[in-house]
Amino acid sequence: MAGPAGATGAAGGTGATGGTGPTGATGATGTATLPSRGYFAASSATPTTVAGGSNVTFQTASGTLNLSFSMPGSQITVQNAGVYRLAYGVVYSSSVLSTLVVRVNGVDLPIGLLNVVVDANGEVSTEIITPLSAGDVLTLGVNGTSVTLTTIGVGAYLSIVQVG
Repeated sequence: MAGPAGATGAAGGTGATGGTGPTGATGATGTATLPSRGYFAASSATPTTVAGGSNVTFQTASGTLNLSFSMPGSQITVQNAGVYRLAYGVVYSSSVLSTLVVRVNGVDLPIGLLNVVVDANGEVSTEIITPLSAGDVLTLGVNGTSVTLTTIGVGAYLSIVQVG
């Protein structure tokens, strides 16, 4: 016959760390799409009048990425679909009841109408957030009568930044 079990002994020390396991499989390569952006400006040493129903012609572009544009020109093509911040304005030396508007594929964006009042020497600007599709063509237009752009500095501009 066996006697009663004895008390449990003290725990031993921690054992040595085991070896490193095998490396896992490499994941799929992601796509890196940089946000689109660009700044377009109309400036001239001589007065430039943009007639009602016409688009502003831009002479300069800077910081452009994923936007197509030929200088001088009025059409800017978006290459990436997404949500965009469009900031635009005009500095004018004369205007009579005109409206500055961003057009997408030739259609006025109703949220982007900016009234230019009867005045000599003024400036108006605004910005909007709007979704755009790849291939959309943007223009900055004038509705109503006409706007004569200033000859000092930038007469009109359109800044485009993809935000989403």
